[in-house]
Amino acid sequence: QERIPDFYWSPEKLPSLNAANRSARILRSERREGCLRILSAILKFTDVASLRVGVPSAQGFTGVTISLLAKHAGMTLRRAERAVANLKTAGLLTVSPVAEKQADGSYLGVAAVKAVSKHLWGCFGLLDMLKHEREKASKRARKVQRKTANVVSRAKSRAALTLDAIRTTLPRARRTDPELQRRLALREIELRI
Repeated sequence: QERIPDFYWSPEKLPSLNAANRSARILRSERREGCLRILSAILKFTDVASLRVGVPSAQGFTGVTISLLAKHAGMTLRRAERAVANLKTAGLLTVSPVAEKQADGSYLGVAAVKAVSKHLWGCFGLLDMLKHEREKASKRARKVQRKTANVVSRAKSRAALTLDAIRTTLPRARRTDPELQRRLALREIELRI
């Protein structure tokens, strides 16, 4: 983020962004400023391990909206949209729209998945540092994942033992009771969840 403002004074540092206006002229200063502000906001939300833009949540990785990026960049929504379009054209950002299917069969658009190109770091001479930091971030993510998997496997084992204990302690005559079987199945589902 500290090196991004260099582009404002030296547009040749990001030649693809400078060429995003599809003209031989240098990108206008206002447009350069908008691109730099939105790029700084994007980097604020970038996951180093995957280079995706978003925040981790209980449902997984959630993308951020352009309106949130505009708010963090201190820009209007329309100006932020133009800046993101320039970053996409320059190949510095990829944007993949996402839609969730609703119960009624319709689709609802959610925040698109955005990813920053690793070549952005290369333009500023930080590609080796990015590789090192991505390895560290991946190791941290794997450590958290192993910890979570261990907790989940312990919980599953406890639930299985509880279910086995319930099944073995019931008299044989009651095991065939359909109402009891239904309650046991529901309890088993609750324990698995």
